[in-house]
Amino acid sequence: MPPSAALDKFLNRQDESFLRLTKVFVCTFPYRKPSPEQVRIQTNFLLLNKQKIIWITSKYLTHPLLEQPVENLHFLGCVFDDYIITGHLLLPGKEKKRLSDFLNNPQKPFIALKDSALYFIPSERYEKIPLADKFHLVVVNAFQTYAIIELPAEAVDEKKRLCLFL
Repeated sequence: MPPSAALDKFLNRQDESFLRLTKVFVCTFPYRKPSPEQVRIQTNFLLLNKQKIIWITSKYLTHPLLEQPVENLHFLGCVFDDYIITGHLLLPGKEKKRLSDFLNNPQKPFIALKDSALYFIPSERYEKIPLADKFHLVVVNAFQTYAIIELPAEAVDEKKRLCLFL
């Protein structure tokens, strides 16, 4: 991938089904700096099926979205099996689009979310879910989510907890 490319646009390209990766570590959770016992596979080359990607983040990701003020963005929650990733999405183009129309595009499953956060869903009902981790940018495969929620700005409180019961 070119270093200046937006990862969501790169992954949404239809000309290749697999992502070429070099110097790869496949690990179990947690996703940060794995210990040696968490490394399941280490290889110099791997072809990864893009349809199987759930979400990607890296401190090295760049994106035009990072330059946008949060006021111009939609605040979303991407719901997975036992966690939620929140972040701000920019709808492309100058004309106003409905969020559901943009997210329902079968040609573009990958979306970029600015100022993202990870929340693990507790087994019992919680009024406020504590923050697990923060990222400056996450690219999510929208087709791998259970649901995508448009959240109000007040869904995250001053302690960075996610409030789903407002």
